[in-house]
Amino acid sequence: MLAVRRRLDFDRDTLAFANELVWEYHFDEATGATTTRRRVPPPDYALRCFVLVRAVRQFLYHARFDPGADAASDDVYRRLVRTVLARDPRRPSEPAERLVIPGFAGLREMSVAREALLKSACGGAWRSYVQRSHWHIVVPVSRRHQHRTARELLEAIRHDGAPKITMAWLIASDGKRSR
Repeated sequence: MLAVRRRLDFDRDTLAFANELVWEYHFDEATGATTTRRRVPPPDYALRCFVLVRAVRQFLYHARFDPGADAASDDVYRRLVRTVLARDPRRPSEPAERLVIPGFAGLREMSVAREALLKSACGGAWRSYVQRSHWHIVVPVSRRHQHRTARELLEAIRHDGAPKITMAWLIASDGKRSR
């Protein structure tokens, strides 16, 4: 049986702390010019956008919050958070397999009370770059390859509706669909 995905409730299912930018961006409305400068003082927690989006998804897919249960110790929460973050971010757990997080109504409430614990468990900014889905950051992709992939996607959409796109499909160099 496929696990049922519930809709994200922003006020309950997201993190309460900020993922700051290293740079400040200023836009001149008159000229359209953009200027930047380093944020002073530098942010304490920055450049973790992919890390945090992934964490929100993993909690949505793999955790169930129980606000009626007694709060636990940091060690218990640390273990629960690590277990949730170790699970597959692409496939939700069955409801019976979801980890119960006691003492909180949702991730936002937990992230207010246990901010440092969650920030630590989510990992460093480098995790936003070192993901298999971000291979294009370090592996250059030619314009020819981009055009061929776009043509193949359009053909797949016309033929099959919505194609299931995998990394193997995207980086296949022989031009054949390998879904």
